[in-house]
Amino acid sequence: MGGGTTYYAIAFHPAELNTHATVVAQSVLAAQARATATANANSPQSIYNQITSKSPLFEDPLDGQHIGLWGNQGNGDTGCAFANEAYHIRMSAKDFYYSCLAPGSAFSDFVFQVQVTIIKGYNAGIMFRAKDPVPSAYFFTISYNGLYALNVAEGPQYGTVLAFGRSPAIKVGFNQPNLLSVMAHGSDIDLFINKQFVKRVQDETYAAGAIGLVADSTIRVPSDTAFSNVQLWNLP
Repeated sequence: MGGGTTYYAIAFHPAELNTHATVVAQSVLAAQARATATANANSPQSIYNQITSKSPLFEDPLDGQHIGLWGNQGNGDTGCAFANEAYHIRMSAKDFYYSCLAPGSAFSDFVFQVQVTIIKGYNAGIMFRAKDPVPSAYFFTISYNGLYALNVAEGPQYGTVLAFGRSPAIKVGFNQPNLLSVMAHGSDIDLFINKQFVKRVQDETYAAGAIGLVADSTIRVPSDTAFSNVQLWNLP
């Protein structure tokens, strides 16, 4: 009995405890792995990847060769027009801002993306959930020098800045194509640049509205931005 008790105390019992500890540690690690996998599956990047892997509700290369949501509009040196197989917003130095809405469009929860190439000027991007009077909308723009911004306007100005920063995802410089995407679901607004998640913002100003394209020339110089490859997916 004494020898058996000694063996249990110095050999079997520690091994039993070690086995139990290993099982507990493995269970904890497995639970953590499941939680991480669930979090990753529900992350903005994962949801965006899933949605954009499917066929979009509509798409338009904006090359002027297809019937789409946008057409030529504007006056003089400022306006929107098809040229060189892209849709351009051009502005004279005296103009500060110009946008081109997709007539009749109205969306609430969606992924909306377009390729933006700033040829000259400063800022350009997309607008969404737009209301009358324009520009009552959200604006997601980038600048040629690597900055991004999300603004919401309830009148003639850009209004409130909801997000602003510098992103390494932006291809810096003129004539650089950047793919801008916004995923809007309820009050959640997720921003993506070149398919990389950049920022989540929560705002309830607008729940639905039209989509459009926008450019501004803060530095008041002639500007030209080319837009192409518009796509939109409805969110479930």
